[in-house]
Amino acid sequence: MKKSELKSYIKEMIVAELSVEEGTYVGAAAVAALQKDPKFAAAKDKITPVNTLKSGGSVTLENEDFEDEPTAKDIAANASIAKLQSKYGEVVKQMKSVVNKYKSAEGDEKQNFVDQLKNLTKLKKEIEAMMNPSMDDEEEI
Repeated sequence: MKKSELKSYIKEMIVAELSVEEGTYVGAAAVAALQKDPKFAAAKDKITPVNTLKSGGSVTLENEDFEDEPTAKDIAANASIAKLQSKYGEVVKQMKSVVNKYKSAEGDEKQNFVDQLKNLTKLKKEIEAMMNPSMDDEEEI
């Protein structure tokens, strides 16, 4: 290796070791600059990086993977799930009411309440199936 090649190689190695990436903060003096960084403002954990800098370490902020905003289809699906959940709550409430009436009933009246409970149970299971579709029904990604 020529002397000029060796010098350029050493220079590149030194620059690579000493260069600071964008979003990298070093030392306790960099706490104020870190807190002004928008990536830090979006970060969930803010205490750990500050403590690292105060102890003399370095912190590199990376872009976090943000989830895509929900589409209109996602919002509509969530709205229908909310409707199903409220309907489910109503059915459970009706079932409790029928059970209380069943307890106080006598004779043939009990059979009417049993039939109502069977119908409400079927409806409840249908709503559960709509809220929690099986893995086989889901589309593959």
